[in-house]
Amino acid sequence: MMYDWGGGGLGLGMILGPLFMLVLVAIAAWIVAAIFRSSGFGALPGGPPRTGPSNGALAILQERFARGEIDKPQYEDMRKTIASS
Repeated sequence: MMYDWGGGGLGLGMILGPLFMLVLVAIAAWIVAAIFRSSGFGALPGGPPRTGPSNGALAILQERFARGEIDKPQYEDMRKTIASS
């Protein structure tokens, strides 16, 4: 008869099979999360826009100049510094 091919005990496949499936699900979840983060889809409404470091620094500098916290020579000097980095 061919009822007992595997010997009847806990085989290696019965242990590694579910473990392998959990690893695959974890990898798939990580990939989906990475795609959402890189697309900006998960950003909260009304939050700061996702920009690079130099764009963010330039925006802050422009705001400070618009509020009158710095004068034009300081603004130009800082803008050149940001553009060179």
